[in-house]
Amino acid sequence: MNRSPLLIATWNARSLHHKTDELLHLLDNENLDVLLITGMWLSSTIDLQVLGYQTHKRDWFDRDGNSVAILIRDSIQHQNKGIPDLDLVEAVAITIAGETNPITLIGTYIPLYRRLLTQDLEAIRDLDPQLLWGGHFNVTHQVWDCPTTNRRGPQFHTYTYTHQLII
Repeated sequence: MNRSPLLIATWNARSLHHKTDELLHLLDNENLDVLLITGMWLSSTIDLQVLGYQTHKRDWFDRDGNSVAILIRDSIQHQNKGIPDLDLVEAVAITIAGETNPITLIGTYIPLYRRLLTQDLEAIRDLDPQLLWGGHFNVTHQVWDCPTTNRRGPQFHTYTYTHQLII
């Protein structure tokens, strides 16, 4: 069975309240199979439902109201992947069945005012050896062609370099 490559994107929505049309336009025009969404700013009582997609959403009841979600086409075989309890990172994950090896997709959000804890990053990285990790990390560094380096940039750069992660 030959399968086309999956089209995957990340989107920091910065509130989905008035961006439903933008979300549908993005999914349709880009023909996305999977969309990792951060910064949704939706109440936990609001379900995100998009025709043709399944939603995996994680709400943060005791935190700042942010949610992260993964939208995946109904036709793609997958399952929810449990995320361990994390101290400062918000994340949701799924595992997609593959012809030979499954792959785990993780959508992540790290608010700027929170510290970057390597134990949270380690817990996520240890979920699966076949991992695609996307999201909004609130990290800038000039080695990634950012105009500036923020305070967590050097720490994240060292972490990704040490663990041979591709940004």
